[in-house]
Amino acid sequence: HAKVKVKNVVVKSVMGSNKVAYVAKWKKVRLETSVTVTPNSAKNQKLKFKSNKKAVATVSTRGVIKGQKIGNAKVTVQSNENRKKKATISVRVVYPVKNVIISNKNATLNVYDSKNITAIVTGTKRNNFCKIVQWTTSNKKVATVSAKGTVKAIGVGTATITAKAVDGTGKKASCIVKVAPRKTIMPKVTSIMGISFNSYYNNRSTSVICVSLNQPKALTADNISIMTKSTADAQYVREGKIVSAVTTNNKDYIITLGNNLSSGDYVRVSIDRKST
Repeated sequence: HAKVKVKNVVVKSVMGSNKVAYVAKWKKVRLETSVTVTPNSAKNQKLKFKSNKKAVATVSTRGVIKGQKIGNAKVTVQSNENRKKKATISVRVVYPVKNVIISNKNATLNVYDSKNITAIVTGTKRNNFCKIVQWTTSNKKVATVSAKGTVKAIGVGTATITAKAVDGTGKKASCIVKVAPRKTIMPKVTSIMGISFNSYYNNRSTSVICVSLNQPKALTADNISIMTKSTADAQYVREGKIVSAVTTNNKDYIITLGNNLSSGDYVRVSIDRKST
């Protein structure tokens, strides 16, 4: 038989802490455990649980702690294969949570947007109850949620974000988050900073137009449209042939035309929706 090597034992509470677990009096909470061991078999992963104060908190063979009376205790988790490999977590037995409240029952976000959701926790006693909640999402492909209640929209759809008391009372509240497609904000040309006539590009006479956008956007010549006309009352019908669009900051562009403009021409520069 291969020699069993236990590297470490890890124990955490339902809120992800490896230091402390909360449980309400007469309620139960399961500890989360893991063992790094080779060979990695179910037999080699078996653990032993022990409470140092059974009058305060007991622990089952499967790592379920039960609050017996208000106070503090410690639970030690030990490898069956190597008793030297163990982990300890503090257990605080508190008064039970009375209610968990989320004021906003519904929220609408666009893809990639974020929103903070606040959960208010009330207790049966004024003090000495756990105000920490565990945040979960029903659909990670639609929206994720951090340990602090920050929701991030990932994809189009609906997800239920839930805040649940970690003390074993099962008290919880939810918010339904609807995620819509991200609204594309088109950049606009805010100013034409200058026009140069009779410049040269590949030994050809041409014109150069310098423009500024209201927001940075990576564009190519295919994304920009230039129309010209000779008089103010005429319609824009002549299209400028763009051969290049150069920028250093995605906001100010130097646009080179393949055809020359005439002094006195009216110029309209716009951004094509193909840029989104």
